[in-house]
Amino acid sequence: MKKFNVKTANELIRLCIIHGIYAPRTNEEIELEKQDSLLAKKLRKEINLKQNNY
Repeated sequence: MKKFNVKTANELIRLCIIHGIYAPRTNEEIELEKQDSLLAKKLRKEINLKQNNY
């Protein structure tokens, strides 16, 4: 917090949003990201199993 010269967490978050360091997301966006991650993990696992069986 010293780097941004702020005293509260709210000020820090506000500055991070302004500078593009943090992008707020909706709950829907977070859930979609989780689902995409789980699907990608499942696909990688299936590909690895297919490659190891041949």
